[in-house]
Amino acid sequence: MCVVFKTVPSRLNTFFWKYTKVDVQCEIKLQLGLKTIEMTQQYENMLKVAGAIFGESEDDKPKPPKDEAEAMAQFAALGL
Repeated sequence: MCVVFKTVPSRLNTFFWKYTKVDVQCEIKLQLGLKTIEMTQQYENMLKVAGAIFGESEDDKPKPPKDEAEAMAQFAALGL
């Protein structure tokens, strides 16, 4: 709670009188969503940088199948 509302533990007593349960839940969900987006962006950027460092090209990326038959062929090629 201290991280979400950017406060210190000694101020939590007044904090509980200032906000309702719904306010707290909403703020926690918003902050969690924001952190999730930030982490996802950092992960995607790391993948791009690692790909550039190790020489990944557009040709190395798997192409999505065009239809069900092609999807089944790609799955069968995995040999699982």
